[in-house]
Amino acid sequence: MAIDILDLLKSEIGGKVAGQLGKQFGESEDATKSGIAAMIPTILGGLLKQVSAPGGADQLDKTLSEGGYDGGILDNLSDMFSGGGTDAIRTQGGGLVSMLFGDKAKALTPIIAKLTGMKPESIASMLAIVAPLVMSFLGKQKKTMGLDTNGLAGLITSQKSAIGAALPPGVSDALGLGALGISSPAPKSPATTSASGEGRGFIYVLIVLGILGALGYAAYSYIFAGIRPSGPEGNIVILIDPPESTESTEPTESNEQPIVEPTPDFTTVIQSLSSSLEKVTDVESAKAALSELELADKLLGSLTSGPSAPRGSDIIRVAQSLKATMPDLQALIDKVMAIPGVKEVLQPIIDSVMTKVKSLAGA
Repeated sequence: MAIDILDLLKSEIGGKVAGQLGKQFGESEDATKSGIAAMIPTILGGLLKQVSAPGGADQLDKTLSEGGYDGGILDNLSDMFSGGGTDAIRTQGGGLVSMLFGDKAKALTPIIAKLTGMKPESIASMLAIVAPLVMSFLGKQKKTMGLDTNGLAGLITSQKSAIGAALPPGVSDALGLGALGISSPAPKSPATTSASGEGRGFIYVLIVLGILGALGYAAYSYIFAGIRPSGPEGNIVILIDPPESTESTEPTESNEQPIVEPTPDFTTVIQSLSSSLEKVTDVESAKAALSELELADKLLGSLTSGPSAPRGSDIIRVAQSLKATMPDLQALIDKVMAIPGVKEVLQPIIDSVMTKVKSLAGA
């Protein structure tokens, strides 16, 4: 069974060192956790690029051996924060950062700082500390699994999809990972976000109104189609207590045509969901977007069951469409949830939404 390096590293490093590093550099624990969560795939992206280059795997194997990266640091994390331990590791890590990123390291600092709200100097220092920890983890895996140079390169290469999905926006372009089939959306400038935010909000309102109108018509057709007769008779007011009549009330044949319910547009709902998530930049905007996300969740719920649910060939069509959309949606969710404090606000509604999306996609 293939291992998930990202999850293992986050578990091994994230919770254990975030608090200590945050105190050391004057950053909050939540911001530091987000920073480490962004640095880990960034460092792995640099390693992936290295082992994909000629001779890169040999160089990595040599670095692990000569640097003594065998997992010992991870087994004694508490010692790292005593007696100036981080200073020695940071000095060692500076060489690793230069080896992996070269002059592109300077471009990574503002990207991660913008994502987490941390000071750029804190990012640069922490990157030099996290890099040796990642290398120590890889050295430990190499020893435990008995990997040779090719095996080590294969282990890192097998994580390409996970690394690409976890990379902060803009890092792939900064590192030139596009040649390896890894791309990520470029970070949006504040000016672009401000200029387009109002227009996106107006479009979102129109989309939601259209969807609600379609759902209302479908509900009306479903409930009242068998009660309201067609033609002029359909406009007769029915008395609550009509007088008794001796006339026959047996139903007569009608030429009424069945009312066809409109086909729900699942793609529009997902686009609305993405539009709401794109507006989240901090805790306050997450709270503001909560009502929109809850509405999207309700719409998905109404579209996954009942008369409006896809049937027959529509099921396959919807599943294929959602499967193609899910990677971008998940990447956007990961980006938003990495913002300090946002996860606590949006986690329940995101879980509910993704449960419905995955059900529709057959995932």
